[in-house]
Amino acid sequence: MRRSDRWLLRDISIALAAKVALLVALYFAFFATKPLLPDIAVQLFSIRGQ
Repeated sequence: MRRSDRWLLRDISIALAAKVALLVALYFAFFATKPLLPDIAVQLFSIRGQ
């Protein structure tokens, strides 16, 4: 294996790891805020009702 191939593989693996980490972070952020969404909707509707 040439040196450039090894560096290329390393860069690709780092890029993939970064993408996976970003997806996981977005996934957890979405599900962390999901329980709050109904509360926000209820508050908006109650404000409109007044």
